[in-house]
This record gives sequence, structure tokens and C-alpha cells, in this order.
Amino acid sequence: QQGFSRESALKTAQERGIAEADPTLDVAGIDSANKLVIIANTLLERQSSVKLSDVKVKGIEQVSQKDLSQANLEGCTIKLLASAKYDAELGTYQYAVGPTKVPLNSFLGNSNETDMCIVFTTDIYETISLKTNETGVFPTSAAVIRDILHLSFGSE
Repeated sequence: QQGFSRESALKTAQERGIAEADPTLDVAGIDSANKLVIIANTLLERQSSVKLSDVKVKGIEQVSQKDLSQANLEGCTIKLLASAKYDAELGTYQYAVGPTKVPLNSFLGNSNETDMCIVFTTDIYETISLKTNETGVFPTSAAVIRDILHLSFGSE
């Protein structure tokens, strides 16, 4: 977050229940990569199961105040995003987690630290964006997956 030291931002996130007591997996992108694997194995059509080793992971450890300030000057912010992109040439998905510039006025750019967001680009419905704001230590991306599955299979 702009204007805060990394240590101060982590401490605040821990106090608010957003980051773990040991934030290593959050900061390194491993937590996001694990969630990406769950989502990919639940929703994408593939020949084999996705494993954590299939995900190219880059955390936010190297994102500096200078990076955040520069992004802000460009009308952007930096978010740790997980993505599964279909590569038609290879006929497979490419999985990645990493710091990504997003426009401040975009769906993801408008999300805050307690929002859980997911954006699907589909062949039929174009883009579907979902966001839920949950605070505390218990919510995970599993809540988003649960809701998607309930919608898909007509469960309540």
C-alpha cells in the first residue's frame, strides 16, 4: 500500500486478519498460487490436474515504494494477481502469480485489501467479474468457488 513501509503494511494486515501471523506464503505469492491451482482444477478443462509446480510464481517482495509511486503516476496500482491464460498455440493453459499493474479505475484496481476478486473471460459470456468483501481470518477464495459451483449446479 502506498505511503506505508512494507513492515508497517504487513503488521496492519496481520492485525486486521488479512495476512497470516507468518506472512511468508502471502508475500511470496504461494498462497495465491495454491488458490489458483484449486480454481484451475475445479473449473478449467485440461488433460491433467494442475500442480503447484505448474505455476510460475513471483511474490511482492521486490515491489518498492518507487514502483507503487510510478504506477500511481500512470493511473495504476500494483496488485498480486493469479492468472490462468489459455495459449492456443501450445493448446494448454499458462499459470502465473505475480505483481501486476492494473488501472486504478478498473474492477481490480478498485478492490481493497479485504476484497476477494475473480475475473473470468469466457467464450460465451465475455467477462464475468465477481467480488466479495470479507474481513477476518476465515474467508478464502474457496468462498468464491463455492458460490460459482452453486450457481453452476443450481445448489442453494
